[in-house]
Amino acid sequence: MKKKKPIGETVKMKKTCAYCNKEFEARRVDKHFCSASCRQLNHLQKKAITLFGNENKTIEDTALVTVHQTTSAIMEEPVVIKKEKTVEKQYKEIQSRFVDDVISQLKRRSIEISIQEYVENNKAYAKSISWINVRLRCLIEILLLISERKSLPLADLVEITNAFTLLLKSEHLKKISEHYPYHKLIKDLRDKLKHIYLENEDSDFVQIKLVRRVKIDLIIYRCELRSVASKVKFSELNFKTKEI
Repeated sequence: MKKKKPIGETVKMKKTCAYCNKEFEARRVDKHFCSASCRQLNHLQKKAITLFGNENKTIEDTALVTVHQTTSAIMEEPVVIKKEKTVEKQYKEIQSRFVDDVISQLKRRSIEISIQEYVENNKAYAKSISWINVRLRCLIEILLLISERKSLPLADLVEITNAFTLLLKSEHLKKISEHYPYHKLIKDLRDKLKHIYLENEDSDFVQIKLVRRVKIDLIIYRCELRSVASKVKFSELNFKTKEI
């Protein structure tokens, strides 16, 4: 009478490893490898055969051949480092009509009037002329600067307008008003700024835009004054007339 197999007991069977050909005891019928390492190596070998097409080489041999081929390729083909060529940008000169107009006006003005000659011919009023020139140059610089901004605080516009007013009322200008070439310019600029203020007195900010002709004129006046007046900051100037 055959002995019954105890419940829960697993029958072991002898099998040959599909990779290393060693015998081992298997608990399952579908187990073909003696260890996880052999199963992994067998998988890698199949992958190598697919890549290199050589069934007789083991995975270790295939790896060595691959390394050798790679090394040979490196030795046979020298590495060439290509240097990127630096190409300098070619700048094309663009003709500016605005600049041309400024240059044309400067040439015309140099024939009609020379501020240097005016200063030279009125040495008796040199102190007054210098006092006005420095302040007028400063105010023109400011107008050109604020015209490029999006907006200006209304309080700043008031301060600039007052500076022009003080310049008009100064004893220095009164002494040379008949001869000074920028007398009308000072009055015109003061009047225009005052008009802008009155139109925007209920606002906190105001936009100052110069029309093309006015902007060209101011650039020309600034160029002329640079030759006879030093550049001084607005905050460093006193526009109230001192005793002469």
